[in-house]
Amino acid sequence: MIYEVTCNFKEPAAEKAIKLFENQTGFTLPQDYKEFLMLHNGANLLYTPRYGDGIELFSLEYTLEVYESWKHYEMFERNLFAIGTCRDGYLLIDADLCKPNPNREGNYMYWYTEGGSEEDAKLLYTNFELWLDRIIAAQGDDYWNWSIFSADNYYKYK
Repeated sequence: MIYEVTCNFKEPAAEKAIKLFENQTGFTLPQDYKEFLMLHNGANLLYTPRYGDGIELFSLEYTLEVYESWKHYEMFERNLFAIGTCRDGYLLIDADLCKPNPNREGNYMYWYTEGGSEEDAKLLYTNFELWLDRIIAAQGDDYWNWSIFSADNYYKYK
């Protein structure tokens, strides 16, 4: 099937807003995510008007609202915070994995389905830049759940 999708990018976040977020949370945002925010303070990607689904990347302001709400309800022991929704779940950044090295080289992105526990948060083994590149290449599909078969081992398990 062919679907018509749209993408909507929001105005950039000011550097001052990024620093305010970091000061309010005590987190250091990873460099690749900061660069995205300085281009677009949120976005709706691969949105299907007919079905109303797609990927939402939150603005910094909304990220802070969700963080404060989850903190109030003690959702996580680790410093995980949501930056968007995708495929009936939340995209999370683990701030603890960004502390020692806030550049783009860390694997700090998680996937979390609402209603699960902290143990259900799945490490995606990627940073924001790679996640964004891959989610667009996968046309919004949850590529992290795809089989990891290679041509060498595919036929062994078929």
